[in-house]
Amino acid sequence: MPTQLNRIAKYTTEQEFELVRDILSTKVNPLRTATLKKRIGILRRHADKARARAIAEARKGMSGDLSKRKADIFLDALQRCEHWLLDIEVKEARELHEAAARKALATKRGTPKSATRQPATRTAGKGMAPKPSTKSVPRLTAARMKGHVRATQRRRQAKRDSR
Repeated sequence: MPTQLNRIAKYTTEQEFELVRDILSTKVNPLRTATLKKRIGILRRHADKARARAIAEARKGMSGDLSKRKADIFLDALQRCEHWLLDIEVKEARELHEAAARKALATKRGTPKSATRQPATRTAGKGMAPKPSTKSVPRLTAARMKGHVRATQRRRQAKRDSR
């Protein structure tokens, strides 16, 4: 994709150029999630429109180079916005998880931050990490494994026969 703004200006209209320029030349990270989602929708619509135009031109026997380049410009800007949105969502999810972990630890320790103390669970001491199962796992011997495989084959064959 041509990342130089003067090349992008050749392929796009003024409004499209302003939209892409804002995304490519400035930091979009401080934008709110709702604004970023709105821009993603607009970019996706423009990219789909340019791609459809390129396909139509190809069917007519034209090269469709300009429309392909325009679609690539929008797809690259779209990719960048989606990446930022994913980063924002991951950061928010991590913050929520860390807050829950801090709250669980505070509850376990009985610090004054927790108004009501709940009894510690089996996993509270591990910092919300899942506790491995203590349930024993039956091991298959060679004879049992052979019977298991043969029974599985019989069930599959019966399923194929019932078609």
